[in-house]
Amino acid sequence: MKKVSIFGRSVLEQPEYLEKAEELIRADADAVWLLSEKLGAETKERFMRMSGKQCVKTSELDHLQADICEWWRAGGMSVADRKLIKDAPQITEMTYKELRDLAYMDDDVLPGEAVLILSHLGIPIHIRNICAPTDAPVIVKEAIDNEPEYTMTGIRGQKDYISVNISRYMLGTEKGYGIRALEVFDRYHIPYAHVAAGIDTHCVFVRRQDFEPVEQRVLAELYRIPETESIRIENNLAILAVIGRHLTSSRGAVGKLFSALNQAGIPIKMIDLGFSSQSLLVGVAVEDFEKAVRAIYHLFVEIHI
Repeated sequence: MKKVSIFGRSVLEQPEYLEKAEELIRADADAVWLLSEKLGAETKERFMRMSGKQCVKTSELDHLQADICEWWRAGGMSVADRKLIKDAPQITEMTYKELRDLAYMDDDVLPGEAVLILSHLGIPIHIRNICAPTDAPVIVKEAIDNEPEYTMTGIRGQKDYISVNISRYMLGTEKGYGIRALEVFDRYHIPYAHVAAGIDTHCVFVRRQDFEPVEQRVLAELYRIPETESIRIENNLAILAVIGRHLTSSRGAVGKLFSALNQAGIPIKMIDLGFSSQSLLVGVAVEDFEKAVRAIYHLFVEIHI
């Protein structure tokens, strides 16, 4: 069986796990090892010094004839971040699409472009725990026949977002206004995590580190768009991604999620139900981030709706 293997950031950034990775490489003479483009120079040299080991880049994945891809990370893949919920259970299996959605909010998840290539090739992904190599892996493939244990497959989130709220009278009826606004962000190479348009407002969620260095120039250009009335910046926001292939088909699950956040006293800043209906993005204040994760986890795992 031909394998392609990759180590997550949680492995590569900690010396004790990096040593375990080297042991695995030496023990498996047939594996092809995927080197991340973000890998530090010193770590990359350590891997390359191992004679006789084949290493490839993400862009070269589509040329491989592999049976599985093993992805090693510290702690495996739990339903929620164990730094917040230490007893969160392991995910047993998920689809490629669910993994791609989780990758959007988890820096240590297999790069989205790698998941895309592997899914197109139909190569199953086995997510393994480098701390317990003999444990059963999380199986990732195109379709899952078994019913999931929980309505929610996983929850992940990131902090340090900013929302740029642009007001203009009857914005929703003006052709091209939204495009002109987003072109400003593109010119300054600012990726946007979420965009919403209302009757008189246009809201763009961006990462703080991308926006703040060029904030004044971006605002100046936005104000130059004809008939822009005002712009309001809201800082210290976080985005949660709730992933589950049966999230919306389970009656009342999304409504109960919002009810759980309301009962926890958490104001919702943004809602985005993805087109695939298996991912829900929720924006909250940074100070409510951990409380929101625990409220959603309690609903889907402890109450087990």
